[in-house]
Amino acid sequence: MNAIDILHDDHQKFLYYFDQIEKLDTSDKEKLNQLFKELEVVVRNHMKAEEDIFYTEAMTIDELRQLIEKSYQAHHFAKLGLDELHLVPYAFDSWKPKFMALRDLITLHMSEEEETVFPKAREKFSSEKLEAIGQKILELREDK
Repeated sequence: MNAIDILHDDHQKFLYYFDQIEKLDTSDKEKLNQLFKELEVVVRNHMKAEEDIFYTEAMTIDELRQLIEKSYQAHHFAKLGLDELHLVPYAFDSWKPKFMALRDLITLHMSEEEETVFPKAREKFSSEKLEAIGQKILELREDK
């Protein structure tokens, strides 16, 4: 599986979790905790794969360098948002708005990748290179 397909599949998982969490009432702490933990694992694993493997390769493409630098910033703020959500109990009125802000940040970042970064990477990298990057991502995830 090529790197872009793997990362795109992750994005679809994010959307699923965002939708499920958004529908829940914050009083359903058990289900909210379960879904948030699952979302966090998927998001953090995705960011690690992008930062350690995909972005490193993409930085070799001049047209992507600035976008990738911006992506690192988005990841930084996503990590802060995830950490912040651990500090606020689900029942607090501020939890859901903080979650929605994180969702908005991540979905904006996803859109930028899907619309700009991924098409440019497909254009610049051979299919063999994208498969090799994808294999590295899968190996990284197996090591966990």
